[in-house]
Amino acid sequence: MKRVLKSVAVLAIAVVTSCLFTSCSKDDDAASLKGTSWLYEAEEVVDNVLVGVAIELDFTTASQVDLNVLVGGKSDDAIVISGVSAGTYSYSYNHPAVTITVDGDRLTGTVNGNKLTLSDGADVWVGIAN
Repeated sequence: MKRVLKSVAVLAIAVVTSCLFTSCSKDDDAASLKGTSWLYEAEEVVDNVLVGVAIELDFTTASQVDLNVLVGGKSDDAIVISGVSAGTYSYSYNHPAVTITVDGDRLTGTVNGNKLTLSDGADVWVGIAN
């Protein structure tokens, strides 16, 4: 009986120990932006009035991002910011590089901590994790 209890105890310790050393690596966590959200704030001229505008990027899957334009805290699909309108677009991510394809144009950037910097080659935007 003591031998059986000792074997069970050794087996239990082995199982617990192996579980302690099993985890996702940091590289696995960085393989996708899925589930993250980034906020870009700017001022734009809308109907000849300078207004505060926010652009929110919600990475909904490992390859799709929802772009939302917010004016006064409310979603406004009719507004076009720097040639970009609200919608769902494709992206690729190879940590830390990000490429978002918007209507055939490419935005490229990098993730650095809680910042996602994007550029269209002319303008640069810095978004903060939301």
